[in-house]
Amino acid sequence: WIQFAAAKGVRRLEFNFSDEYVIHPRCQTRHLSEAERCYTSPTPITELMKLGRDLKQLASLRLHSVGLADEHVPCFLHNCPQLEELSIVHAPSLSDVKVVAAKVGHALRLKHLEISECKGLQHLEVVASF
Repeated sequence: WIQFAAAKGVRRLEFNFSDEYVIHPRCQTRHLSEAERCYTSPTPITELMKLGRDLKQLASLRLHSVGLADEHVPCFLHNCPQLEELSIVHAPSLSDVKVVAAKVGHALRLKHLEISECKGLQHLEVVASF
């Protein structure tokens, strides 16, 4: 379905795998750790990375409770030149995120950046010109 969305030139893509939308059978039997409450299957992010420039029309990417690595954020910015909104909520595996316009390879159009509930985040670097 990600490939279908890319083929249609979607401008907004949202993945929300929080417990509010996904009921895990194991949720009823024990408390889940931060990492367990994230969708960690590589499928959505792997598919996004494979599509690369096929997402060139994407203006908004919202990720909630999706397992991400630090290197995914600059990858999204590089592969999505029209990206104006990037929202990352509850990604505990993020620790050192860099949003550096000079390393993107094109003018950064980002107007809204949200990184919240990422308890493992220790360093956030944002470098952009206006």
